[in-house]
Amino acid sequence: MYPDTITHHGEKLFVLKCDFHSHFIEYHPDPMYTMGMLHEAGYDCIALTEHNHLLTDLSMEQRFAVAAREMFGSDFLVIVGEEVTMDDTANSGHEGIHVLSLFPKYHVDTLIDKAPRNRFMPVAQAMPLLRDAGGLMFLNHDIFSNYYAKHKLDTRWIHRDAYDIDGWEAGNGSVGDWLNDERFPTTLENNLCLEAPAQALAEGYILLSNTDLHGELPDLGIRRDYYNIVFAKERSLSGVREAIEARRNIAVCGDKRIGLPESIALLP
Repeated sequence: MYPDTITHHGEKLFVLKCDFHSHFIEYHPDPMYTMGMLHEAGYDCIALTEHNHLLTDLSMEQRFAVAAREMFGSDFLVIVGEEVTMDDTANSGHEGIHVLSLFPKYHVDTLIDKAPRNRFMPVAQAMPLLRDAGGLMFLNHDIFSNYYAKHKLDTRWIHRDAYDIDGWEAGNGSVGDWLNDERFPTTLENNLCLEAPAQALAEGYILLSNTDLHGELPDLGIRRDYYNIVFAKERSLSGVREAIEARRNIAVCGDKRIGLPESIALLP
């Protein structure tokens, strides 16, 4: 579907299909199942991003990243990351907010207590910890974050000055799970979790589109329509990070391509 490499201004760039949001222990006992599914679907790079309150460190992600290299080869890149939950009551009035952390140096625990219910650190306390861990930070599935709340669905976009993040997840493949829910104000054709992608790009944010795969599916289904094309100078984890930070990427959301004009122009 895409060329393996392109030449841009005399420089060779690797064209990588990437998913930066996948889960591997919630619905399937073998994390290799999730990675094998994505490898078979033609991904060049994936991120293992389990919910941070389900694990106590990143050792499982690190172990299975090594296993993936051994099984699928060095060309299949696996990023160690996590999906971090924090309390956003002070900003949007909603408790739950999920932030994707890619390339963190260590695990960040934001769970304060488990009884009588899970209680998480507020954003103002948790985000500095996440920043210190050294990962790139993305606010996930913005409008979905309120799905289980008792409040009306809304967006964190209007509160963006409160979040120390590098970017947003503009598209999320789990839209397929919500299409028949009357509370969710969108359809597959126009699904964008972020309210204003063009403005977000103009403000310097990195935008991503991911499967949010939980491993319970026999195939990717609708989620396969949400992915990223990254133009990396090196086919390596450091090459992928450099390309993301430089915003040499395209967030593919169904039939939409979202990215800087110069990135969109790199593909026909």
